[in-house]
Amino acid sequence: MKKKVILLGIFLIIIGIILIIVFSRKDTKEKENINATKEQFKISKIYYYSDVNAIKNNTSYQNPEWNLNVYQYTDMAIYLERLEEYNYKNHIKSIYLDNINIERSRLGKQGLFYLNPLDFGKSDFDIENNENEILDRLEYNVVNSSNSENDMIYSIPIFFEDLSNPITLKYMNYDIIKNYTISNEEDVIFNGNLLQRAGVNLESIKSKIYMNLNIITKDDEVHIFPLELQIPLQNEEKSIYDGGVKIIENNFSLRF
Repeated sequence: MKKKVILLGIFLIIIGIILIIVFSRKDTKEKENINATKEQFKISKIYYYSDVNAIKNNTSYQNPEWNLNVYQYTDMAIYLERLEEYNYKNHIKSIYLDNINIERSRLGKQGLFYLNPLDFGKSDFDIENNENEILDRLEYNVVNSSNSENDMIYSIPIFFEDLSNPITLKYMNYDIIKNYTISNEEDVIFNGNLLQRAGVNLESIKSKIYMNLNIITKDDEVHIFPLELQIPLQNEEKSIYDGGVKIIENNFSLRF
């Protein structure tokens, strides 16, 4: 009798182990299926525009040369798409950037700023009085209207829930060269030619930006896309020495 009880106990333990394994695999599979349904968005393209400009320092009649602080900038527009038609699960409640890290270049001082989309591609930038530098996080105000009247103020971060506007950012590498002097009798072109004539190697101003793009939907699901943005200093046609460089990146396979 005692032997039968022991065998029954062993049998029940084995059955219990088998059931634990079966339900564990089922739970894992269900989690994988849930994760698969969470993919609601993709990045359709990122548009980059890189160029060079300079701040003109004060000069005098006795010292009439050009005196310049040279900087390089890159404007970025990140476009999003939904993977499916608009529904409750892809309705955007919140969108923000965080975990921002800039891979420093050998020359200059680097910073990332929110960019008013109406200022995209503009070379003038007041670095000292700009209040839009992103230190660790940038949260957008999500707007549910379509802005058909085109009267929205973009001086603060705004994102339309219908994905009709891109996320716009400005990378600045300032003070690459400080107090660079050029005779006022020489022609000065305020673009990448300044770097070339000053002997700045493009390798010395290479940089990357790392960050997470986060979307929270109306059902409180969090969707995260890790971004790695290479600051473009040349394309297939030319380098920044020859003027503004444009690149469109659209080969994103990751969905989120």
